[in-house]
Order: sequence, then structure tokens, then C-alpha cells
Amino acid sequence: MRLCIVCFVFLAAAFALTASDIGVTVNGMCEAGSCPAVGIPFGSTDTLSVDSIFTLPDGDMYLIDGSFTGSNNGNGSGFSTGHQFQVTYEGNATGGPSAADDVAVEAYY
Repeated sequence: MRLCIVCFVFLAAAFALTASDIGVTVNGMCEAGSCPAVGIPFGSTDTLSVDSIFTLPDGDMYLIDGSFTGSNNGNGSGFSTGHQFQVTYEGNATGGPSAADDVAVEAYY
């Protein structure tokens, strides 16, 4: 039993070292950073660049690129976010027009 607890603590520490303060999902799938994200520490700012091709089940492909920024001023009175990104239709395997698609991009801070 003690070995399992040690393994769990080691894995949790390894995850915390690689966690991002910001995460971005596209249609519910994590595309960049950590989803769910860990909190942005007091007095810091984090920026996450996104450059991903997302393929929908109907074969339509979209490029999602840009950046997401979060800032926590640390005194408990200010938190700001910034979003500069675009979603571009890139085509599909058949070379035809896009179907009626929904693309939902969400940022987690």
C-alpha cells in the first residue's frame, strides 16, 4: 500500500510541473495547455499560444490559431484576460464546401 501512495504523490508532482495556467478546448477537446487549467498565481501573467488544426466528424478542417492571456494582479481585486485568435476553414478531404459546422473555442483560466 505504501508503494502505491508514493507512486501517486510522484505522478501528481510530475503533473503539477507540466501544468499550464491556461487551457484551450475546441468542441470540448483540450487542444492546448491544461484542461482544466490550474489557477494563475497571484502577481503573475500567463500567455498560451494556440496553433492547431481541428477536424470535425464530417471531415471539415479548421485552423485555430492565436493567443490567450490571463493576468492576476495579486491583491484580490483584479483579474484580466485577453483573447486574440481566429478560426479559419481549411477545407476537407473531398475538396467540397463546408457543411453547417459548429466550432466552440473555450479558454480556461
